Amino acid sequence: QAWPKPFRRIGCFVPSRVSREPCLCYNPFSDRKIRGIYMQGIQREVSIARCESYDPLAVKAALLEALAPIHGLDWVTPGMKIAVGLSGGVDSAVAALLLQREGHEVSGVLMTLWPGPEGPAPVRSACYGPDEAADIRAAAEVAARLGIPFRTVDCAADYEGLVLRYFREAYAAGTTPNPCVRCNERVKFGILPAAARAAGLAFDRFATGHYARLGLDAATGRRVLMRAADPAKDQSYFLYRLSQAQLAEALFPLGGLTKARVRALAREAGLPVHDRRESQDFYAGDIGDLVGPGPGD
Repeated sequence: QAWPKPFRRIGCFVPSRVSREPCLCYNPFSDRKIRGIYMQGIQREVSIARCESYDPLAVKAALLEALAPIHGLDWVTPGMKIAVGLSGGVDSAVAALLLQREGHEVSGVLMTLWPGPEGPAPVRSACYGPDEAADIRAAAEVAARLGIPFRTVDCAADYEGLVLRYFREAYAAGTTPNPCVRCNERVKFGILPAAARAAGLAFDRFATGHYARLGLDAATGRRVLMRAADPAKDQSYFLYRLSQAQLAEALFPLGGLTKARVRALAREAGLPVHDRRESQDFYAGDIGDLVGPGPGD
């Protein structure tokens, strides 16, 4: 039978020891439940589906319907070339770590947004700010630790035209802009992978450290964006404008993990960003810097 590609071993057994390679097993002596064991740097066993028959076609159908949404990695062929959008933070670093442990050929890319001049680290950590050089150094250190290629891609002009201009116009119109949603749709999952390919980087899929999961609607064949397993860290809302083409290429390895587990994995792997503070803001400075003074200023 043509089983889902990421699983190198599928059979009617429950192994006592599981290697690092992904595998599935189903146990006919266990109330007709299909159990999945999937290696992602850690061992997990979950009951993923109930099957009324152990006919191979029935088992395959149950797997196709139930497995991808749970594991969040969608159907990933072993040994793929995967570009990971590094940011200098712990989440994207662990995303690269987990994909590397799965046996993929991983490369790191970081989009530069700040046009200059560089400045000291602000009080708040954000995606857009004068301390971008520190993010680049942190991402480069992660790549060196993992032994993967790393490059930066200049997206500053596109970010200005597609995100900052939109932000200013929405603010001036009295609406509530969401620059992160806009950036993900147009820049991070649009300009960045396209520019990386144009610069000569070849890859099959594009991964980030977002906390979200991917699935497949069996009835329509459409990709489905789903909430992360950890509701406290779910970032699916910020990705809701991604197109079907973008979702088909995307990978979210952290979709089934908690932030505490991600930091623990980074610490165990010796990643230098394991305790780096989170970036949860759009801009590190004052909004007035971007939109100008208000009527009362």
